[in-house]
Amino acid sequence: MMAADDADVRARMRPFREPIVLGMVALVTLSNILPRNAVWGVRTRETMASQAAWEHGNRLGGLALLAASGIWIFAAVYLPRRYVKPAGIGAVLLAFAILFISQGWSI
Repeated sequence: MMAADDADVRARMRPFREPIVLGMVALVTLSNILPRNAVWGVRTRETMASQAAWEHGNRLGGLALLAASGIWIFAAVYLPRRYVKPAGIGAVLLAFAILFISQGWSI
């Protein structure tokens, strides 16, 4: 059986799971260690056009994910628990909307 303290620690750590995983995905995307493919990364018509465009687009996408992850962690620390996930998802969507609009990308 879990002790009450262990359950409390797990409950307090739970809001940090998604943004930490998102941050790890961002670091892999940012580092450009994966080749151009149909599964992983920022896949738009523009980024799939060339290797240079792929690398540039994934660096920008990685930065956007990293920023959204930081906002999500900030939300997990300071917001009431029921607002954490909506704030984090909103940060991810807003980051990519800004990225698509500023870069002129299309799906």
